[in-house]
Amino acid sequence: MTEGRFALAVIPLNDEQKNGAPVEIRGHVLDTGRPTRIFMAGGRGRTKLELAPGEIDVTLSVPLQPLEALGGDGLLALWLPDAIAPVALGTGHEQRTLSLAIHRV
Repeated sequence: MTEGRFALAVIPLNDEQKNGAPVEIRGHVLDTGRPTRIFMAGGRGRTKLELAPGEIDVTLSVPLQPLEALGGDGLLALWLPDAIAPVALGTGHEQRTLSLAIHRV
C-alpha cells in the first residue's frame, strides 16, 4: 500500500520489458467515492490513469527504463494526488494517507 502522495517501486524487468514493452501491474485503490488519479513515470514514458468513483481494481501499464544501478530493474515513480486517510473518509481509524495497493507485478 502506498503511503503519502508519492511512491517509488523497483520493478523486475524481463527481456521484452527491458526493450520497451510495458510492465503491467495489478492493484486496487482506496474507495473514496470520488475519481482517483494515478500518474506514473519510469524513464521511457509517462501515463495518467483516472478511475471513476467506486472503481477500485486497476491495471497500471507503463514502459520502464532498465537501470544499471538497479541491476537492470526498472524504477516506477507514482504520484497519487487523491490519496487520503481512511479516518478522513469515515471508513476506519487509519490516519496514514493511502491510495494504491499493488498485489501483482
